[in-house]
This record gives sequence, structure tokens and C-alpha cells, in this order.
Amino acid sequence: MPERVNIREYVEKLKSEGILQKIQKEDFNEQRAVFIPCGDMDRYDDWYSHMKLLLGRAPHSLSQNGGALQVTLNPVRKQIFLEDAEDALIAKGTDKIVTLAHWPCLIAGKHNMLPDEVIRRTINAAAIFRGYFNSHARFQMKPIKVFAHFHADYENEALVQLDRPMETYAINEQMFLKQGLPNPLDQLSYV
Repeated sequence: MPERVNIREYVEKLKSEGILQKIQKEDFNEQRAVFIPCGDMDRYDDWYSHMKLLLGRAPHSLSQNGGALQVTLNPVRKQIFLEDAEDALIAKGTDKIVTLAHWPCLIAGKHNMLPDEVIRRTINAAAIFRGYFNSHARFQMKPIKVFAHFHADYENEALVQLDRPMETYAINEQMFLKQGLPNPLDQLSYV
């Protein structure tokens, strides 16, 4: 298991750097999206409700343990997610995909990931979906928009400043990459 991280301090640092940002409702003016979160039963209701509030209706959810992380960890699961997302995009008539990973996470812990790695892999997963669908002939007329989100769970802290123990943020991918971490499109092992 990775070393202990003070998630509140980490999130505040990334918010101050412009990496984690409030999710813009305007990005979701079309009330449909394919949602790729982790299947974590202790946190699923929070992020699912958050997406439902953004969209004004339930998203089309494709989840497994680790969610977006699995796209970068397991080539078989990556292919399943791509195929399932393609079917959902077509059947539901949407052009949006939301990838989500969180901290703490069972799969992140199993692979000794710290939050920076979780966010980097979430960005990688978004880049994989973006690259796959936007080079796909079927989607050339209506390019697919992919959003990377990060969910922080403050469960082990005194909840003095929060109405709830969890928060979901949009990841500003360009700001994160400016921090000197690898560009996901250069990560050939993930493509």
C-alpha cells in the first residue's frame, strides 16, 4: 500500500495550481454522457449523484473496480471499455465521455499508486478514449468530448469545513502535464 497522503492538503495544492477545478455545468448542456467510474460501493452513490445533477438525468455508466485506471492497466479491460463505450455512444446518441478515478482506491493501492499517478492515469485513459473515438470514421462528424474527473474522499478527517466528506473535480489536463509529468499521448505502453 502506498504511503499515507493527506488528501485534503493534496487537493488544496492542486486546486491552487489550477489542476483541480470546479466542474463546469456548461460542459454538460446536452443531458447525456457515458460515465466510466470505479465501481466502489462506498463512493459510487456520491459521484453518480453528482453526474446526475450535472446532466439533469442519470448518465450511462460503465464501471469496474478502478474505472478509468483499468484502461491503462489491463489491455483486455481497455478493449472492453472501448467497445462498450462505442456501443453506448451510438445507442444513447451522446458525444461525451467522463472518466473518473478516486483516492483512496482499492486498485490504486493494489498497484502502489499515489494520487499523482491516479490523476496521470485518469488523464491517460481520457487521452486513449479521445484518440480512439476521434480517429474513428463513425465519429468524424461529431467529435467525442472526453472529460477527466478526480474524486477525493476525506473519510478519515474531521469534517469541520465540508458539508460532505467527498468532492469531485474536473482535472485540467494541460495544467497537470505542465507539472513535468509525462504527456499521456507519449505513453505508448498505454495506447
